[in-house]
Amino acid sequence: MFSHIEKFLSNDLDLSTINANIGYRSFDKLTIIYCNLTFTVERYVAEMETAHDTIVLDFHDHYYYGDLSQNTYNYNNVSDTLDAIITVSRMFPNKNIVLLTENQFTVDELKCIQPPNLSIVVSPYHPYSYDEIDNIIRNVVNDKFFTQPTHVMCLNNNPRPHRVGIVLYLMYLKLSSIYITFMSYERWNNCSDYNSDYNHATILSYLYPYSKLYDRLDSINLADTFKDNADYVYQDTISDVTTTNTDNFKNKLKGLYQTSIIEIVTETTSLENTAQMTEKFIHCIIGRCFPIIIGTYRNVELYRNMGYDMFDDIIDHSYDYEPNPFYRLKMAIDLNIDILTNKDLAISLYSKNRMRLDNNIENYIKQYDIILADTIGDLDAELAKFGI
Repeated sequence: MFSHIEKFLSNDLDLSTINANIGYRSFDKLTIIYCNLTFTVERYVAEMETAHDTIVLDFHDHYYYGDLSQNTYNYNNVSDTLDAIITVSRMFPNKNIVLLTENQFTVDELKCIQPPNLSIVVSPYHPYSYDEIDNIIRNVVNDKFFTQPTHVMCLNNNPRPHRVGIVLYLMYLKLSSIYITFMSYERWNNCSDYNSDYNHATILSYLYPYSKLYDRLDSINLADTFKDNADYVYQDTISDVTTTNTDNFKNKLKGLYQTSIIEIVTETTSLENTAQMTEKFIHCIIGRCFPIIIGTYRNVELYRNMGYDMFDDIIDHSYDYEPNPFYRLKMAIDLNIDILTNKDLAISLYSKNRMRLDNNIENYIKQYDIILADTIGDLDAELAKFGI
């Protein structure tokens, strides 16, 4: 979606296709700074010193939440990334700064500390355009083949706390019906995240004190299972060529979706209580799987309110309202253990609900159009305040 917005900012977008009351503008006095999580205060300062009075921070990343974990850890509730943007906005009070972001909860995170010269425009759609959906998705998972012993998939790469937690719990249950990935071989030695206490200890800190389950999960060594044969699902490169999520779906993931009926989707975040849509849920949609969401509090409700069929008659999503992130993921599995372990039941339900699964793809395309128009309309209105 950001590519369409960038075309709008360069007057290269066909506005007749956008259902918004907007027209062409002169952007000669506008500076666009393409930024992400790696930008420091110093880098922002260097960019802004030579920028026009009106600036759009075109922020290409949806993951910059503050750490709201409990017990052992006491981090700021606002992430370093947002803190840098706040700091620089205050350093340049005469600049009009518009943050264009995928994170629809940015305003909630900033609360009363948002600088007066910083405005926020949200486009909460991270992954594919409808052109990509039309060109690559419709023929990818039209047919499924139930020849594998597993009919459930659970993909994990970056080892964030909720992913460590779900993998530990699934390993504890020893469910042979679930295909699980965790990290990649290359990341075991290079990724300090898993080797730190944060991911493992944080998610287990949410268990009740003196829980027997704590000891059992804490005794599971994920390296024994995954380190030497880890499957790099979301790979960064193929033959030294940088790949996209589209490439990864076509080259790596489509085979898994062709043999799976249910996906346990481990979203970007879980502890932070700020849900947003990412390619992970969209992969489940275009892969035509019934979703179980390992994400934030009321994450399922967000998707349901966006018009997605969450198959509430098939999947028990009452876990969505459990505030404790560990017990939320545990409930997600426990409440749906029948369909997770009964392949014949899952195949029967899949066959009866193909049209509903297809309808979710159509809803994605519809929602994309609506959100694109709303985002460009909001951005157009914001820039108009500054004479752009």
